[in-house]
Formats: sequence, C-alpha cells, structure tokens
Amino acid sequence: MGKLGVSQKHHVKKHTVKRLPTPTCSKALLVNNLIEHTKKEGTSKAFSFGCYKGVLLNNAVKGAGLLALEALIMSLLAVSKSGLFNYTDLKEVKECSNQFPVLSDRGMSLDRWAGWVASRILVVMAHLRRVKNSKVRMRQAQSSLTEKEKEQLEQLARLVQDLPYKGTSTSTLGTESMAESDVGLDFEALACSPVPAKKAANKKKMAKAKAKALAIEEACSEGSSGHSSTEPAAEGEGCSKIYLTKAKGRTYLQVLEGGKKKHLVCINEKQSKSHFKIMNKIKSTMEEMGKLDQGTAVSLRDALLA
Repeated sequence: MGKLGVSQKHHVKKHTVKRLPTPTCSKALLVNNLIEHTKKEGTSKAFSFGCYKGVLLNNAVKGAGLLALEALIMSLLAVSKSGLFNYTDLKEVKECSNQFPVLSDRGMSLDRWAGWVASRILVVMAHLRRVKNSKVRMRQAQSSLTEKEKEQLEQLARLVQDLPYKGTSTSTLGTESMAESDVGLDFEALACSPVPAKKAANKKKMAKAKAKALAIEEACSEGSSGHSSTEPAAEGEGCSKIYLTKAKGRTYLQVLEGGKKKHLVCINEKQSKSHFKIMNKIKSTMEEMGKLDQGTAVSLRDALLA
C-alpha cells in the first residue's frame, strides 16, 4: 500500500525472445539437391511423404514417419542446417518436373503440386525441430519405435542446428528451457507457414470483418441519401431492381425489394475486370437470395464489367 492507502501495482518486465528472419538459402542448391534426391529415391518415392501426407503442424510428431523421410530430410539439411525454409523457396521443387515430368502428373496443376510439397516439407522440418528442442516431444515420438529406431531418430534430430535468437535472457522462464516450453514451441515454423496458425489471429480478423461490414452499411446509407451516384444494373424475373451504388470510393451491388434494401455486396474495383470473380459474386448472391435467375446474372455481370 502507498502512503495514501492506494495499492501500488508492480509492473513486471516481460522477457521476450524474438526470432531472427528465416535464413535465406541457395535456390540453385535446393533445386539441385531435390533433383539428386529424386534420382536416388525414384519418382514414386521421392515426394510420397508416407504418413505425413495429412499430418498438420499442431499434430503429434510421427517418429516412424520422420525416419521414413530421412533421405529427403538429409537433402534439405544440406541446404539449410537449421531446417528452416521459406514457402516460396520450397515451391522451386517444380523445377524437378523439367527432368521428371511424371512428378506433376498427379491430377493437379504443377503450381498446386509444388505448393503441396512445400507445405508438407514445412511440417516435416518443424516436427524434426520439435523433437530436437524438446525431450518430452522426443519421448512421445519414440514411444512406438524400437531401440535402434529411437537412436536413429535422436541422431537425425541432432543434425539440426539451433536457430540463433535475439532478445533478453530466458532465465526468468523457469527451470524448463524456452526450447522445451510449449509457449514458444515452433513459432518460427508458424511464421514460415503459408496458413494462419493461431486462433487469436482469427478472432482479430472476425472483429475486423464485422467493423468493415458496419462501415459498408454506413457508406451505403450515405450513398442512398444522395452522397453517391446510383445506377440500375439489372432487373430479372421474380426479383426487384438491382443497383450499383458508389460510396466512399467503393462500388456496391445493392438489391432492393419493395423499396427496402435486401442485400448488399461490396465489389472490389480490381476484381471488376475478372469475369470469373464477378460470376462468383453473383452466384453467392443468387444462393443467398434464391431469386436471381441465370439471365439476370449475365445481365448483372455485363453491367459490372461495363
């Protein structure tokens, strides 16, 4: 308590550990190693990934799965000793298809296949770092392995070099080291991943989207009061008039029924040049309203592209 009887709050200084930028790697060396790996393992096995075809970053580490991918892991560690890669760099795997066209013959486009391989590699290398940095995770991954396989997994994990960190001392984190703490586990991998990883980020996005929706409603209200220009876009059977409303530099698709606003869609100016994206907008509108026929949709598309 202070002199005046007011409680004093003690501000505890937070000790943070910041990750350095993902090390850059030689794309030429990466492509060369992946090509050599494919030659050695064969096209059917080189990027099969076994049980890691469907394993996510936050799933449990599969010890047997990592051992099955030892050849690929060794090829990658020869490029980046820390096992850290950028997603865009890993997509260079598509260069392998120049020598092995059968690699991309999997019922998907070459770019999509390369993205799939890149995402699988990110998960594999993140799980390898996880068992390297945590004795608990290592024991869990070894639970179904033989003694020889346990030793092999430990040897493989030891090949991964620690990523240098910058920041304050981690002594205040307790007896457990930062590397073995679940709090900071694999946050460097999450930063490299192409997919958002934390629920907190999703909540922020949802709140931002709600705020944006309210702003759109306000903009449309101003537009209908004469602040913006409004022009009819299309009128179809079984529905009322559809308008293009411009307000605050944005264009909105507005559907009126009986003089009342029934639906509002924001049309991005950059997207207005794409027939495909416009038709997707119209399709979603049709599904939500259930009153727009195909003829109206085509007329609306032409109006938006005009």
